[in-house]
Amino acid sequence: MSAHRVQPGSSGANAVPTFDETHWQALLAFIDAVIPSVVEGKDGTQSVLQNHLTVPLTELQRLYSKALCGSSDSFSFDEFRHYMASRPSDDPQLITTVKRAVERFPPSAKHQLRFILNLMLTHLGSIISTGYWTPLDQQPLSVRVSILHSWQRSWFPLWPALARIFITISKTCWSQTNQLYLQLNNYQAYDVKTITPGPSVDFKFVQFPESIETSVVETDVVIVGSGCGGAVCAKVLAEAGLCVVVVDRGYYFPPKELPMALDRVDNLFQGGGMVTADGSTLITAGQCWGGGGTVNWSASLQTPDYVRDEWARDGLTFFKGEAFQNSLNRVCDAMGVSDANIQTNQGNQVLLEGSRKLGWRAKVCPQNSRGKPHFCGSSCGLGCRTGIKQSPASLWLPSAARAGATFIEGLDISRVLFYGSSTSRAVGVSGQWTSRDNDGVANSSKHKVQQMIEIHAKTVILAGGALNTPLLMKRSGLEVFSSSNFVLCHADATLEPQHRQEPLYAPCGEHCRNMGSRSEALGRSVPCLHHLNIKS
Repeated sequence: MSAHRVQPGSSGANAVPTFDETHWQALLAFIDAVIPSVVEGKDGTQSVLQNHLTVPLTELQRLYSKALCGSSDSFSFDEFRHYMASRPSDDPQLITTVKRAVERFPPSAKHQLRFILNLMLTHLGSIISTGYWTPLDQQPLSVRVSILHSWQRSWFPLWPALARIFITISKTCWSQTNQLYLQLNNYQAYDVKTITPGPSVDFKFVQFPESIETSVVETDVVIVGSGCGGAVCAKVLAEAGLCVVVVDRGYYFPPKELPMALDRVDNLFQGGGMVTADGSTLITAGQCWGGGGTVNWSASLQTPDYVRDEWARDGLTFFKGEAFQNSLNRVCDAMGVSDANIQTNQGNQVLLEGSRKLGWRAKVCPQNSRGKPHFCGSSCGLGCRTGIKQSPASLWLPSAARAGATFIEGLDISRVLFYGSSTSRAVGVSGQWTSRDNDGVANSSKHKVQQMIEIHAKTVILAGGALNTPLLMKRSGLEVFSSSNFVLCHADATLEPQHRQEPLYAPCGEHCRNMGSRSEALGRSVPCLHHLNIKS
């Protein structure tokens, strides 16, 4: 592999809109409407009405009883009342998380958000967007709540879409940061001090100086994506003697930094978690070194026959053959996939025992843990601290490194390069690289080097996942199938029953939380305490 300078190119840095204090105040005013503060009282001073909704004591008691769901020993009425009175805009941690979430928006989304906030801060724009002459941030809370509801019911598609965006930002940041919410849900933060972290890997990531010229890298094979597909390819090809470069827009987080705190999940998941246009489904796609393999659970299931049959019917007959099955077996053998020594938590034990009593077939899923006990305390969904889970970053990519592969983190590939005017022969990729800051921190607000990179290669492998690879192909001028018709997601539903016993340890999942009997009362569709059909 070699690196050199070529003709000056674009710096790739788009003009990113800035948000001043008035913009943040307007956004927080809307977040306060999404998660309104509710206090006791029939009437109130102007200050109270500006920032709170007031309800009679009897209504607050009714909400408390509904939240308890019949269990009387989880939290007191005073704790509940304190939670209901809390305001998002008073929480410094939430404000920091909101600002970081907005910072991660693409430039176009930032421009749109800034435009909407500017609109609502003017009298004319306020009339257009809310129907009131008074700007949104100066309205009492009850009016802001009614504006939000009117947006949700509007026939004009812009306003329901904006309402969903504000609601998603609000609920996501609130559920990650509000300590009262987590406390009433009986959430217990993962105690990293009790677990010895697994070994870190020095991937010797390539660094680039900032320049107006495009940096160029030459190699045999470039692999876009460091997840399960790209990592396996990197190991196999590097061990075959080829010069391999693996790139990913995400960054490496060693086991000692895992599991990731809830308010930092945007380091692991694309966009911190994305929501479908209709607001019905949360999409969690890995965006870190190791891709989805870093944040997926350790359950390892081979491709089902019905899926392979479907692929074969579409002309991909290789996936029905013995060669593909042998490939699956080799991958499973390398990761030590087995159902031996699996320590099931209490929740899974209840499911297994209940299925046995009902006569249902149920079994433990095999895990990629080399037969070692891998209890959910390692919090796979936010990154495995022990390193027992044989993820791309702990198995496949280190093996590729030992075979001579080269790695670049923080490189967002924007297009595939082709030979000549035809798209029949790929010869590389290009994109913008963003360094860590001077303290070695990824995705911070501090100064970072940004540099345009071209990688010239004899072979290009796109392994950016089902969401990103089709988009990269489309941006590169390649004809792809419509993603709306052919992209399938693995649906993951959560069942959280109430048990009259000690809190259950949740399976390794989205938060890997220690959820008590409050889970279904306070809800994971956050924050349901503020959506209990309040009667004023």
